[in-house]
Amino acid sequence: MSVLHTTYVVDVVAHVKLKSVRGEVQQDVEFSNYRPEIWFEFEALEYLKGSGGDTVWGLALVGHGAQSEETARELAARYVQRIDPLHIGEAVVFMKESHHNVPSTQQKDHYYLGMFSIDWFLDFEATNPVETYSLSSLRHWLPLAASDSVSGADEEAQFMLRHPDGNRAGDY
Repeated sequence: MSVLHTTYVVDVVAHVKLKSVRGEVQQDVEFSNYRPEIWFEFEALEYLKGSGGDTVWGLALVGHGAQSEETARELAARYVQRIDPLHIGEAVVFMKESHHNVPSTQQKDHYYLGMFSIDWFLDFEATNPVETYSLSSLRHWLPLAASDSVSGADEEAQFMLRHPDGNRAGDY
């Protein structure tokens, strides 16, 4: 999916700085289980599309639930540890205003970023979750590229469009 198309289909595009990441758990009454959620807290530096507050939150759903709240909390903590190291610092993020099955995204300045998913055919033990919002997948998170400049001159920020390790086949 092109960055132009992604910009068109989302509600908010913002230049942000990551402040914190935390795992949460919500009870899913419809499926009688507990759903781990990963929340990214951002300082909004600039809105490129849409608007919001100075602090915004982006949600990454975990694609599978757990039978107990304790197991779901352990799962959320494990997923926080697996976040791509490129997902720190500044980035441009693409988010939807809400997700229909997630009431917490319907609060002010809380947005849906994407999800962690498992390729159950290739990873049946669920040891390598894929961040579908990441640079290696649907590119809803474009990290600030490291500056190679030593001149000290003010340069316009450059954001990565490709993951150094490549992308998941067919994601874009």
